[in-house]
Amino acid sequence: MNDTINYSFSFSYNQPATPTEPELIMFDDCRVYQLPDDHVLIRSKQSGIQTLVTNDVLYSLHKCDSFKTLDQHISHLAATIPELQGQETDIRQILTSVQQAGLMVSARALATELSHGSPAVQADLPLSLCILSCDRPRALERLLGSMLSNYGINPGYAYHVIDDSRQKDSQLRNRALVEAFNQEHGTRINYFGLEEQAWFQQQLESSLPGHSAAINFLIGRYQNEGTASYGRTRNLALLLSVGRRLILLDDDIVYHKHLAPKVEAGARISPVPRDADFYADNREWEGFASDDPADPASEFNALLGCTLEQALAILKLERLPQERLAELTPLDLQAVQKDARIMVAGCGTFGDPGIASNDWLYEINPTARKSLLRSETFYQEARSRRNVWSGRHALHFSPRFVLLSQMTGLDNRELLPPYFPLFRNEDFLFGENLQFLHPKSLMVDFPWALPHLPLEDRRWDKDSISRPIHYGVLAFTADYLAPVRSDYQSTDPSVRLQALGRHYFDLGALDDVNLGQLLRDETCGLQCARIQRLDKILREYPDAPGYWADDVRKAIAANQKDLMTPLDELFPHCLKDTPRNERLQHARELWQQFGQSLVAWEAIRQAAQQISQNGAQSE
Repeated sequence: MNDTINYSFSFSYNQPATPTEPELIMFDDCRVYQLPDDHVLIRSKQSGIQTLVTNDVLYSLHKCDSFKTLDQHISHLAATIPELQGQETDIRQILTSVQQAGLMVSARALATELSHGSPAVQADLPLSLCILSCDRPRALERLLGSMLSNYGINPGYAYHVIDDSRQKDSQLRNRALVEAFNQEHGTRINYFGLEEQAWFQQQLESSLPGHSAAINFLIGRYQNEGTASYGRTRNLALLLSVGRRLILLDDDIVYHKHLAPKVEAGARISPVPRDADFYADNREWEGFASDDPADPASEFNALLGCTLEQALAILKLERLPQERLAELTPLDLQAVQKDARIMVAGCGTFGDPGIASNDWLYEINPTARKSLLRSETFYQEARSRRNVWSGRHALHFSPRFVLLSQMTGLDNRELLPPYFPLFRNEDFLFGENLQFLHPKSLMVDFPWALPHLPLEDRRWDKDSISRPIHYGVLAFTADYLAPVRSDYQSTDPSVRLQALGRHYFDLGALDDVNLGQLLRDETCGLQCARIQRLDKILREYPDAPGYWADDVRKAIAANQKDLMTPLDELFPHCLKDTPRNERLQHARELWQQFGQSLVAWEAIRQAAQQISQNGAQSE
């Protein structure tokens, strides 16, 4: 085994030189302490620098919450605060004073600080690739064939097919095709079907009899075939790969890198969502297929577990321009530090983006919107077609894990949380739980994509635009968790894991009245935020085609109407088979079970690692 890994990338991420531009600054993320005589003490959460200002000045500083030049901040304040119109000289003096005090963050200084590290020297640890399969033998066969033909099967990697098929015929076919593939090509892909899963679960429960309920909740077989259990197979993958970097693969992808429509050199660091482009059929994007021989897994492996400083050094991004950080907010600064670790890796998608609803189509950026609205006919088809590029034009580091991908890399050498085993949005909640355990963690997105081509015909519901948005269990859980992340001060992931378990116990202890009120409050916030965003988009796009603007107004009207009516839809999608009067009780029970599982999770991981090691030694 080698002592180190040497990584190389076949196309350059090097950032082109840019001319010097005015410095971009924004007000730091500060704690505020009220004092007499209309004064406040403001103290940076990062540097500890503090100073005194008046309440009026603090109000103005809170509007300096994005990176702009000093002149741009002055113009913005003069235009948005009536009392400051014509007071540009005074505004400049105040902002300059706050900047000199060290409470205005410089994008250029931050970029310089991040870009002066040394490349990481990482041990050559095994990489686990887990293919998650469910009743799609033809898709699994296609995936394995594309892995072999495009990049080969790496003998240094551990490959698992984790089968969650509900149909006996699919189980038999999946097992047989993996065995035949191994025999024909001399590979060692481990088929992990129901028998193997039951044995693994029994071994865990024998090792940890006091945690058998938690083990069964996380990886046990669910009898209701209509209930999605995507998180269950992901938990098995986490437990099979403790101490390794892990890559999760959906079985209906094609393992062949396709470059983004317009690849940009360099890297960006921002919280913004992925970009999008829209296509009539696959032929429009098949030409983006890359002849790069580097295995996608090797690119993930290169950066997972690195600090941000090390990652930029590996990529030879010694001069990261300040504008590549311009979209950060003060709240992002805790995670965007040179010692923040890359815990998650993702890539884009060509084809079906895997998103269940088309609600997101109305909040895309102007460039993507132009692609969507090339004609009314195209738009009407695109609303249901699910043939999209969703991804990044440049290598992208994000402090927010909004969306994971059909190929997801995780640094499972660190203490990662389990997935919630039931329902959709398991990746969204996992991201929030992971950031709770590791507040200084980042996700890296690569500027290439993998085709995601389900064999069945999937369509978005065009009429969903006329219905108000409502929470599913996991989306509600994630949104309720996000604001409390900063309430816990410990930096020890083990300590934070126990606190996370208590959070779920507390949520599960609410009675019907209080939980119903909380759900109503959160739904009001969800719907009002959507109304505000859509209204802002309409105002910023006065020349929008009428057919598109009418649909946006339908979404606004549907949510406005729903705000004024009692909340009848209690988790309507994921608990649709549960009687309405039992849904809150069912949700509470699930939260308490997950809280119990979180408390036991570290012990379960340790037992799983020992079982895997014993199994490897006995081979």
